[in-house]
Amino acid sequence: MFNTNIFLTKYHRLSNNWFLVALALMLLTVLKGIRFPNIWSYSHFLFNYEYGFIKRGLVGAFFEIFNNPIFLSYEFFFYFSSVIFVLNMVLIASLVFHLMVSKNMVLVGCGLVFVSSIAIVYLSHFIGYFDQIGLLATLVLLKLNSFRIQVIFTILVFPIILLIHEASLVLFFPILFMSLLFKACSTNRNIRLTVLAISSLVLLTMTVFISNSQLEKNEATELYSRAQSESNVQLRKDAFYVLHRSMEDNTKIMNKMWQKKQRTNSFIDTCFVTLPISILFIIISFRVLQQANVPLGIRLLAVLASNSPLTMHFFAWDMERWNTLAITSSFLILYTVYQHYPLATVGRLRTTIPILIFILAFSTMSKVPLFDGYYVKQFPFTEHRIYLQELIDGHQTFPSIPNR
Repeated sequence: MFNTNIFLTKYHRLSNNWFLVALALMLLTVLKGIRFPNIWSYSHFLFNYEYGFIKRGLVGAFFEIFNNPIFLSYEFFFYFSSVIFVLNMVLIASLVFHLMVSKNMVLVGCGLVFVSSIAIVYLSHFIGYFDQIGLLATLVLLKLNSFRIQVIFTILVFPIILLIHEASLVLFFPILFMSLLFKACSTNRNIRLTVLAISSLVLLTMTVFISNSQLEKNEATELYSRAQSESNVQLRKDAFYVLHRSMEDNTKIMNKMWQKKQRTNSFIDTCFVTLPISILFIIISFRVLQQANVPLGIRLLAVLASNSPLTMHFFAWDMERWNTLAITSSFLILYTVYQHYPLATVGRLRTTIPILIFILAFSTMSKVPLFDGYYVKQFPFTEHRIYLQELIDGHQTFPSIPNR
């Protein structure tokens, strides 16, 4: 029989070490997917407003102001992307730390599952993608406790995030929406809900406008040629195609892709890896909200927000990216639920802990295809060791510019 009291006693003695365990797991998980930013993301970094207002052009337009080729080089892009990624990992670690000090073994287990999951592998793998900036803004905004301050900064910051990557409305805003909704339900309900509704509508309108702000095909080609002439790296010409595609164009492309049996089979395999982890976080979040007597409608919204990245399957083809981001969003929703309802329990240890242990083992062993032919690496990370040895011997460069 599982003795809960003995288990909890031992846990309290070791509680100071759980965070170190989580950090070690996170480091190992990052090493499974980390690589130098790919050329696709670097090509997007060079988008600007030279040929008119376009989606995803803000970052490139900002650095274009300095009129310095260093800021548009791959080397600068690497350091810029690395800083953002490290900040994201630090902020995620701080969230996990809050779960560790909760002295609730279910929340501790959820933290360990997340830092060892394929979600962290993918976050480390698409370093350089604008998703990282959206995630950074979301993690920072989650740190704000006051409804007034959080909604003000959301209104100020999130339009900028949409100009960087319009998909952030789907990928990350639902997390902030739920955080604000939980706060709005506490006091001054009518005023706060009205402010939240208007803010959401404005951001939605912005997203639709930005998503359909495109160049003519020849203008996108000219922007590519101009960027290529100023870069010593071979850019991805197809990365510039997004600039002359509307949301409707992407939807049509995706409808054709989903008719291919190979894609459907790959999607099913990816779901086998990602859904158990997302479902675990969603069930625990739902249970906490239920025990806190939160209305059913809000509980269902939390479920939808947890799965919001999955809607990207209708508009873009990186299925593993969206499925793994759903793990991230469901974990952040769980953290947000814990933030607002810390006194609610999360069920019996007798039934939940064995499930967490199984999911932890399952998460550690699972893998999905990565970008550009890469695969999930495993300990002792031979590829990383070989690269470091060749770098020391002078046979490699840092940063190493990838082929794609």
